[in-house]
Amino acid sequence: MIGEEAAKKVATVQCSNNTICDRIHKISDHIEDQLINRLKSCNMFAIQLDESTDVAGLSILLVFVRYIFETSIEEDLLLCTPLYTNTTGEEIFKVIDSYMNKHQVDWVKCIDVCSDGAAAMVGKIKGTVTRIKNVAPKCHSCHCVLHRHALINIFSKLNEVNKSLQGKTITTFVVRDKNIAFRNKLNFWISCVNEKNCECFPLLMDFLKENELQLTTNIKKIFIEHLENLEKSLSQYFLATNNNVDWIQNPFVNQKKNPAMLSMLEYEQLIEIKSMSYLKQKFESGSLNEFWIELKDEYPSLVEKAIFTLLPFVTT
Repeated sequence: MIGEEAAKKVATVQCSNNTICDRIHKISDHIEDQLINRLKSCNMFAIQLDESTDVAGLSILLVFVRYIFETSIEEDLLLCTPLYTNTTGEEIFKVIDSYMNKHQVDWVKCIDVCSDGAAAMVGKIKGTVTRIKNVAPKCHSCHCVLHRHALINIFSKLNEVNKSLQGKTITTFVVRDKNIAFRNKLNFWISCVNEKNCECFPLLMDFLKENELQLTTNIKKIFIEHLENLEKSLSQYFLATNNNVDWIQNPFVNQKKNPAMLSMLEYEQLIEIKSMSYLKQKFESGSLNEFWIELKDEYPSLVEKAIFTLLPFVTT
């Protein structure tokens, strides 16, 4: 591609295991240095934590970070390290805090931490999130969106099962003419239903449909009760829409009143932005993050509050 002479020079470069390994480490260190420098120069950042187990059974801690770089919000992997001793909230925090102190990243800039609902993460006294909030006064916390996504999928499947039950005749299982393997499998699904394992309900319905069977009155009653209880419990995961941030989603809509989070001066700045046609064109042609970041020099206080809402990892 660049000539035979250049190809000969490339061919003389040694590619031993040590050489390749050294290059990988140098590239990795360079990328890490760039990320650390970006975090030091930005005004705020948000992190997301997860602890999982790899194929070798070793606990791995993953830390992702969101921050402002130039005119956009970037998202990168900040830390990936094994937890050799235990996976308590104290140990997880020690690992992250040690990394932050080593690279002189200020905890004060951390405005949000996102995690799952594990006790080690969200415990009120010894949880990792609680410990982070102790060193980061401006830090808030939120729940990972994947857990809500899983709940939505489960609930939608259960609703489909519920619709299929409506208006159907309920009879007892007819299993006398089936073999032992069939009865064992059937008993397994019934035990799952009795334990209210919600993911098993759709699988049970498929099993019944394949074998032309119907639900007993007792199992249908258990399912309906579980579906009602699940619907009530979901309300704590899906909160009501926060209308107080409508001005961030679209600053050009008519605001009936001054948003509670804005001062009078900031509200006047918002009205000023709304009156500028060229800004509206920017808003419609670009991304929401880029629109607000480009205004940080003109309206620093207003933009700071907008970024404070947009920067955390996506949840609700």
